[in-house]
Amino acid sequence: MWRHGATVLGGGRPKLGPALYAAPGISASPSEENLRYFNVMILGPQQSPYEGGVFKLELFLPEDYPMAPPKVRAARLLAP
Repeated sequence: MWRHGATVLGGGRPKLGPALYAAPGISASPSEENLRYFNVMILGPQQSPYEGGVFKLELFLPEDYPMAPPKVRAARLLAP
């Protein structure tokens, strides 16, 4: 399990709070300035070539969402 500050990421059941959890190893935190902007973190799956990697993405929901798709940009990759 990986820790970011006091929040445990990955594993466990979905939670609501500062970070939203959709699946083990994936978290999304909304920006305080713009609730349509999210910082997303995906942990590399165990027993895969990506194990130990941390993939940070920026997700933006356009004003006409859900009629327009969200925009995603790779922010940073922390390789093991």
